[in-house]
Amino acid sequence: MGSLTPKRDFVFVDDVVSALRKIIEQQPRSSLVNIGSGSEYSISTIIKQIEDLTSTKFNIESDKSKLRQIERQHLLSNINKINHLIGFQPKYDLRSGLRLLLKKEGLV
Repeated sequence: MGSLTPKRDFVFVDDVVSALRKIIEQQPRSSLVNIGSGSEYSISTIIKQIEDLTSTKFNIESDKSKLRQIERQHLLSNINKINHLIGFQPKYDLRSGLRLLLKKEGLV
């Protein structure tokens, strides 16, 4: 694995579907919106959450050959516009989304 520290906006797929349905139903005048969670998490945080939820310890090693030469440390969706236009607010935070995914896969 490459770097475990850059933070990204992870959104649960059910929240994306909910946002898209609202966009189709309400047809807001704006053509561009961000769909995201509005929160950012590092890969190391996600790994720790999965370890906690599954009571499993993973041995993760960073491989220098997989590191990006230029890495953006933060990528976070601003969801203010979609919230204002259609009232979108994610239902799932990282932990609840991971728990549901792991449960569907039979891992918890």
